[in-house]
Amino acid sequence: MPAVSPRFLQRKKEPDMPDHQAWVIQKYPLPCFTPGPQASHNISVIQAYLRKITVDGTNRTDGMDGTVAEVLEQLDKLKDDSTPEALATTPASSGDAYEGKSFILAVLQQFSGCMAATREAFTKSLPKEGPRCSRMK
Repeated sequence: MPAVSPRFLQRKKEPDMPDHQAWVIQKYPLPCFTPGPQASHNISVIQAYLRKITVDGTNRTDGMDGTVAEVLEQLDKLKDDSTPEALATTPASSGDAYEGKSFILAVLQQFSGCMAATREAFTKSLPKEGPRCSRMK
């Protein structure tokens, strides 16, 4: 069997090749936390996606389902009770394990990025708020 040429590998890494993970993120966009009237709706959408990744039928033993359940509980505390439950678009259940795992990864990466951005915004606002926020440490 001939060896794979370095030129072939370089072409595979070029930016004009479709990036599957970016495609999955575009297909299943997760909103971030926002202040204002849309906040509860965004939290509801985030919860819908997190619920979908825990009902994927993989029978994980890594403890992720328990962690996601805890996150869902905390998000419930932030959401207005009158907000209707949102629906999440998910990959068709065609048995394509790769797309299912890509979906889970995309949701977790987007949620992680959202949490990091929220934390950064919150920590930047602490000095401006003064002693009023010092109780929140």
